[in-house]
Amino acid sequence: MAQNRISGGIAERQEKIATTNGRKANRAAFSLLANRGDALESPQTIQTDQAPSPTGPFVQARRVGNLLFIAGQRGIDPDSGELVERTIEARARRTFENLKAIAEAAGGSLATFVSTVVYVKDMDAHRPTINRLYEEYFGPNLPTRTIVEVSRLNQDDIVEIEAVVMIPGAEA
Repeated sequence: MAQNRISGGIAERQEKIATTNGRKANRAAFSLLANRGDALESPQTIQTDQAPSPTGPFVQARRVGNLLFIAGQRGIDPDSGELVERTIEARARRTFENLKAIAEAAGGSLATFVSTVVYVKDMDAHRPTINRLYEEYFGPNLPTRTIVEVSRLNQDDIVEIEAVVMIPGAEA
């Protein structure tokens, strides 16, 4: 599978950003990029059959250095490719299982989730269940979370969650 590459080197990108609009940027802000240059050059695609295949032109996840960026997951059964029962309990539980499977395929775990964004159709009806399942799945290792009510999700679904996961021991 072809890998996308970031054009130009780290120093070139730093210089371009630093001189944009004639202003000098704080080069210290780029020190992390300079130290992580090799990781930024080679994003790795993560794909597992333990989570549903993407329903569009995207991948399940991309790993850059020790960070894994998981695309929005929904309550789709990976075996059938179909949405599970239309209750927030069933859909959210399946969503968490899909996120867990992708993280584990990349060498992570529920304990290494850093952040999530949760999209729900009905905040009042769905948030209590999301909160309960969040605690059940993550336990004492709660990642940060943003939860947003939206008017519509793909396939008129009721919940979708995207995540950032730290991969222990991954080259950074």
